[in-house]
Order: sequence, then C-alpha cells, then structure tokens
Amino acid sequence: MNGYPIILTRTFDCDYFWGFHVKPSFLDQAEAKKFITAATAQIDSLGNGIRQVVFSNDKYSVIGIVAHTADIIAASSLSSDKKQSLEQYTADIRGRKIYGFWGFVCERSQMSLCKPSYDDYVDIFGRYVIPVWNNKTQESVIADQPINIQGTGAYGIIPTSELGYNGKNIYTNGSDMFGAFISKSMNSALSFCSGLVGAKCIRESEFENIQTDSSTISNLEYAIEQEKELELQRELERKAKEEEEKRLSEQKAAEDAKKRAFSQSPISSMQNGTSQKGGFGTKSSYPDSQIKQQNNGYGNKYGSNYSSSDDTDDEPWSYDRSDSSSKKKQFSVNQRENRQQKSGINPLIPAAIGAVVLIVVIMILFVGNK
Repeated sequence: MNGYPIILTRTFDCDYFWGFHVKPSFLDQAEAKKFITAATAQIDSLGNGIRQVVFSNDKYSVIGIVAHTADIIAASSLSSDKKQSLEQYTADIRGRKIYGFWGFVCERSQMSLCKPSYDDYVDIFGRYVIPVWNNKTQESVIADQPINIQGTGAYGIIPTSELGYNGKNIYTNGSDMFGAFISKSMNSALSFCSGLVGAKCIRESEFENIQTDSSTISNLEYAIEQEKELELQRELERKAKEEEEKRLSEQKAAEDAKKRAFSQSPISSMQNGTSQKGGFGTKSSYPDSQIKQQNNGYGNKYGSNYSSSDDTDDEPWSYDRSDSSSKKKQFSVNQRENRQQKSGINPLIPAAIGAVVLIVVIMILFVGNK
C-alpha cells in the first residue's frame, strides 16, 4: 500500500515541531493536530507502550503510532548494531527521551488492507528526522510523492464496547483492534486510539473509539454513577426551587386579592372616612346627629354663632332662610335646651310643672264663678 509520511516529533536542540516535520500538502493540518494532540495526552503514563492511532474523513485515512523513538527502534527488525547506532537520536540535549507521532496518510481510493510495521516507521524517521537532527530551526517537508508501505495485513474484529461514555465507545486492551479500524476507515469516517488511560484523559479526548485498561473502565463506571447522583440531586434542587417559587407566588397573589377585597369593603370605607381630619373647614365622616351635638357644643361653650355648614341637611336647626328672626328664635331655644341639658335638667320637667299649675288655676277660677 502507498502512503504519504507524516511525522510530529522534536530533535536534539529544537522543541516539538507542531508544523510537522513531514506531511502531504492536502493534509487538513487542524484536524490532524486535534487528534495527534489527544493521542499524546498524558504521555508520561505511556511508559514503554505504544498507542495505535487511526482517524479518517471522506478523502483519506491517517494511520500511525504515538511512541518514544527508542521503543520504535527496539521493536523494529533492525540488527543490534543498527539499533545501537540510532540510540543517539532518541534523547534531546537535556537527555530526555523523545516521543512523537509517526504515520502515513493514505487516500481512500488507494488503500488496501495494510498495517504499517515498525520498520516502516523507522524508515521515515531515517529519511526525514535524522538529516535535520542538529538544526537550530525546524521546517516542514512537503511529501507529495507516496512511498510504499511494507507492513502486514490489516485484519481484525471490532468487539462490542464495554462502556459508553460521553458519546465514546470504550474497549479494554483484550484484543488488537488496530487492523480492524484501519479496514473500517477505508469506507467510514472514524477515530480510534489505544492505550489511553485515566478518566480525565478519556473524558477530554477527541477520539470516539478508545481502548484502555480495566482499571480505567472501573473508574469511568464509578464516575458515571457519581454524575448520575449529582444530576439527580440537581434535579431535586431544581424542583424544590420551582415549588418554593410557586408557593411564594400563590401566597403573594392571595395577599394581593385580600388587600383588594378589604379596600372595597364597607368597613374599609368607614375606616377611611373616620381617618380623615374633622376640623374646621373639613367635612367630617361622623353621622349627622354627632355633627349636631358637636356644633351645639361649640356654640354653648364659646358663645359663638358657629355652624358647621351652609347645607340645610347638615344644620342643627330648621328654618326658612329668608326669616332671620325665626332663625334667631330657634337658635335661642336650642341654646336654652343645651344649657338645661348641660346642667342636668330635663327641659320637659319645667313645661310639665307649668301645665299642672295652669290647670289648677283654671279649675279654681271655674269653681269660684259658680
């Protein structure tokens, strides 16, 4: 099978070159970076392992591995002498082990059931990294001529996933699924990475198919249960908040209705009337009889001719407005009655005594005439 080489790594004195040391011109670099970055997550947990990577779109498939350079060389079929001669290219200026992504971009129309071998990865390392090993700057090499991939047959079966998590299919490391996903990528857009460990790493990963260890699956299952409990608690809190808001709303509506009913009741009207100031120049809400008593009291106590109103319905006496003498006479009678009431004498008693005396006098005169 033919493929275009793609490498992301570092050299002796230069940091990891995210522009890729080599790549084809038609590569979607943003898409490739997204998956390769996810494949190199928590690289310290990789140890001496190797992560297998496949991601594809409707035009091509990218097939490769994430590994330390020393591990790729050690896994190859090179002679011991050749492997030893390549050890100088496995660590940087500070003596740190170098890792990278090594792979091939294969056009769908040209793909066959082929899985690259470690010798294929060492071959492109020798072609595109060793020549620039001591350079102080890095540059991308555009490889628009495919090379032949020796490899082995890409076969395998994709088993049922053991866990679904955040839209991802999670598998254990019980089987080699690299060849199976390479085969499937020939006619499907997909993404696969093996060797990712840790719940956080998988949760944040861009890959939809992930192969991991049983310990990580157990941790994910526990995390799922915790998330369900947290979601249930949030739902209960949300419902409690809604019920409380509903209760307060109904309580306020009831209080407002009660206030409106009270403001429209006769009792409220009377209370509003009695609360008004009943002084001079202001009409009081007291009944007419109380007004009469109050007005009579002012006239008797202070000797004034004060009256509360010119309205005949509110006046304490009845008279023809054109007859001023009648008004004065009636006022004098009222004054006298008020003085008698104030002194505690019933005004009817003197009238009754006078009537008795008058009868007695008439009888005496009548008898005397006979």
